[in-house]
Order: sequence, then structure tokens, then C-alpha cells
Amino acid sequence: MTEGAFAGGPVLLLVPFTLCTALLGQDRTVLKPAAVSGRDAASEDRAADVLVLQGVRRHR
Repeated sequence: MTEGAFAGGPVLLLVPFTLCTALLGQDRTVLKPAAVSGRDAASEDRAADVLVLQGVRRHR
């Protein structure tokens, strides 16, 4: 039992970093195309787009 805990312990330390990386990737998925198409990346509409992508909201 201790061998599994030893092997899995360091992996648990990486979970917050993995989550942050995934969230930043989702933000880039929304913000880069918006900026390229000439839309304001700081607009409240972009925040709504990110929430839809994360599954927090159903639609804009």
C-alpha cells in the first residue's frame, strides 16, 4: 500500500497546475480568435464566451 502512495503522491501536487493550464488554454481558445477578428478581447461578451466554453452557462 505504501508503494502506491509513494508513486501517486507527487502526481497530486501537479493537479492544480494542470487545471490552471487547461483553463488558460480555454481562455486562449476564445480570446485569440476574437482579437484576430477585430473584436474587443476585454469585452463582457468574451467573458460570457469563456463561461459557455467551460459549461457554466448554456448560451450567451
